[in-house]
Amino acid sequence: LEWPVRAMGFSYDNQLLASASEDHFIDIGCVETGEQVYRLGTQAAATFVLAWHPKQLLLTYSSEAKYDRDQGVIRMFGFPSIESDNRKTTNPPVPMDLS
Repeated sequence: LEWPVRAMGFSYDNQLLASASEDHFIDIGCVETGEQVYRLGTQAAATFVLAWHPKQLLLTYSSEAKYDRDQGVIRMFGFPSIESDNRKTTNPPVPMDLS
């Protein structure tokens, strides 16, 4: 991240950490190794709020709209499956647009 962290959160199993800022992406990393697991493009100006589902690997985040700061965007992002030994996604992550 090039900007100060504005939001961060641990997954329900404390294996993943998501962090967001005014960059146009959310960084999702493995807590144990520090490796980046996924870089989620937000297509937005800034992300100030994110939250993990309490029982699944689903991440919800809210961002300012890229071209109109008076509008906001809410999106959900999920991991269909993850290998426990190296925390790499076995299937591509599935973004779900709720807007």
